[in-house]
Amino acid sequence: MHYLPAKCDFTVNFFYRYIIKTTVIDKMLLHFILCILVTLGSTYADITCNINIPGKSTNQELDCSSLNLTEIPSLPVRNIGSLSLQNNSITSVPPGSWRNINMTLKILDLSHNLIAKFDVNSFSGLKKLEVPKIGHNHLCLHSAYPEGLFKDLVALKTLYTLGNKCPNGHFEYPDQTFRDLHSLKRLSLDTALIFIFRPGFGNLSKLESLEATGHNYSQQIYIKDNSFLAFHNLPITQLTLRGLTYYGMETGSLKPFTKLETVNFACASNIDLNFIITAITNMPKATLKTIVLDGIAYGDQGINLKYNRGSDKCYHLTLCKLKFM
Repeated sequence: MHYLPAKCDFTVNFFYRYIIKTTVIDKMLLHFILCILVTLGSTYADITCNINIPGKSTNQELDCSSLNLTEIPSLPVRNIGSLSLQNNSITSVPPGSWRNINMTLKILDLSHNLIAKFDVNSFSGLKKLEVPKIGHNHLCLHSAYPEGLFKDLVALKTLYTLGNKCPNGHFEYPDQTFRDLHSLKRLSLDTALIFIFRPGFGNLSKLESLEATGHNYSQQIYIKDNSFLAFHNLPITQLTLRGLTYYGMETGSLKPFTKLETVNFACASNIDLNFIITAITNMPKATLKTIVLDGIAYGDQGINLKYNRGSDKCYHLTLCKLKFM
């Protein structure tokens, strides 16, 4: 934090020596005024952020990205609606980081930093926050998200956590932390070694889009019949399993998705298309409209296909089994 009380004392002493002798201004009031002015001036001297006020909004957009910051700066401006701190070297989010802007902040970008763990009060008070971007840090799913972390985020609609580096791989999904996101509509996560979403995810009653993305191609995923059981009857219309390396998929793994419209297996590797076909054949198909198979590795060849309901075209012998589309 960029708090500078020492500079206040120095400046006030200077004014006492040369001004207080010739003025009737109350000494305590002078100290208070000068301290505020010096602190505000020093804060802006330490960092230079771009400020934008969009349209008729009274909330400012503050861009503090790529400034080589190692900690979250103190921001005296209160009416900030969007704050970007991406592409810095911030390592932690201590409690009280947002005390000046917690009543207005809706978008917070902390991506591309060095954050390895959150404090349980890292997002305390951000009751209007809708979109936090915390991807591309060093946040391991199984250890970086303490239970209660999201308890104040009652307005959160979208959560991006993709691209986080975890030395030994993400072990499992912290359902007891994510269960507090009752307003969440879009969730994007890195892939966990134990590919099972436990019961806490069943609390995400407004979830419409779920994405699990793989970045470590040596990490192989086995999707079981109970992997998505927590999402049974939730309003999820889009499922994206991008860039995963498979070593198996059980036949009933997609059954919990009763309202699914689009399923995306793009950029998958080491997958037998029969796994996909069997899983899709065994799921409720009344709402399914699109299957995306772009860029998947199948044997010695790559396949780029997108199937839409009502199409009478069939390009691949194995995929002709998807005739129900």
